[in-house]
Amino acid sequence: MERVLTITEVSQLLRLDESEVRNFVERGELPGFRLNNVWRCRERDLQEFLEKKVEEQRIAVLRSHIEDPTEWAKLLIQDPELRRNIENADYPPGSFGEFLKKGWKSL
Repeated sequence: MERVLTITEVSQLLRLDESEVRNFVERGELPGFRLNNVWRCRERDLQEFLEKKVEEQRIAVLRSHIEDPTEWAKLLIQDPELRRNIENADYPPGSFGEFLKKGWKSL
């Protein structure tokens, strides 16, 4: 039989307040069920919840780098010829070239 955890046990494992864990369950982020009027979670569901949270954090970090022109400029600065070409070209508003130019100027 699969291990089932109480909200208290989950909160101790995650080192969170019980109310935070209960909120995850009540919002449906962490699958759970009531047994004898006490919220419980399957260990497998907790593992999947944690893996999803890690993946969400990774995506957030990547997104912040992708959306920041300075990050692109830091990567592309290693190629001086490319930098000159981007700096000397005219790009329409909202284009990727304009985005990169903005990144160069912020360095």
